[in-house]
Amino acid sequence: MITSDTKELALELEEVRQCPLCSGEKAVTVQQLDRFIYKKCLDCGLVRLSNRVVEEQLSAIYGDAYPQPKIEMRLPMFNSRKAILERFIKPGQERRFFELGCGDGSFLAYLQKQGWQVDGSEYSSSSVAAIAARFGLTIRQGSAEDLAGQLAPQSMLGFYHVLEHVYHLHDFMAAVEQLVLPGGLIHIQVPNIASLDIKLFGKYTKIWTVPQHVQLFSPDTLQQLLKMHSFEIVKQGMYDPWYSPGIVREGFIRRGQASLFKWDDQRLLCMGVSGETANYVTANEEKSRLSLPRPIYKLLKMGLYKSSEALAHLEARFNRGNVIDLVARKSVI
Repeated sequence: MITSDTKELALELEEVRQCPLCSGEKAVTVQQLDRFIYKKCLDCGLVRLSNRVVEEQLSAIYGDAYPQPKIEMRLPMFNSRKAILERFIKPGQERRFFELGCGDGSFLAYLQKQGWQVDGSEYSSSSVAAIAARFGLTIRQGSAEDLAGQLAPQSMLGFYHVLEHVYHLHDFMAAVEQLVLPGGLIHIQVPNIASLDIKLFGKYTKIWTVPQHVQLFSPDTLQQLLKMHSFEIVKQGMYDPWYSPGIVREGFIRRGQASLFKWDDQRLLCMGVSGETANYVTANEEKSRLSLPRPIYKLLKMGLYKSSEALAHLEARFNRGNVIDLVARKSVI
């Protein structure tokens, strides 16, 4: 989303005529937020942002470094990811992992404490420096394309909530091919455009994060992409202990506040990169929230957390979860 610092900036947009996945041009509009339009390809089904910010202005819509929530808050997610990775570790095999676009570095730091050999990359120099200062981890600066040909192929590589941000989809995946050994594994998470959240919350779900999310995958379109680049899915789920309840919870909050305070689309675009609604409420909204007796507010908050977690689990059970979490193996041929 556009940050409060950049909401007045005249962002330059470029039209994306061809589908990033299949190059098809026939598409239908499925969502519009202010001037930003998402279209679904009628050939392959990929949803793309049809008018995206030009690459030269990407620094205006991304912060210099990532926020740093406490690792303890995300332990369930980290434990879940580690458990998935460990299913594919053979007896006696070294636990080694590389993360593309490692964000604030917390997952790598967590794995390192668990005895893993870790390495990773981030695009901005400020993020690399922040990770080094916070965790003592020396990671690489650059994109997947920059690393391909420089870095030895990996047996296990992950990228979490990265693909939906990538401007050159096939260039990125071609680089991933180079970065993974034959028979090696990749672990991916992306938002699921086929989630029940789309029907429940409409434009208020965080799945529509504009202008950062330039394409949105369903299980089918993600499988298409992986097959094009010699990867076969070996495990797939639709739940993440951190993201899934959080996306549902944010949908409830946004939809409720939008109805109560008569939000327009521009309000949704100015929530800040973190996307945490509670941090970007207006003075009137803050006054309304604080007017509740504290015990009632705490009870409502607890109910929201519990119901969001329950709904996220239910969505995943019926293959309509809001996060696609999969492991794919690179062909040995």
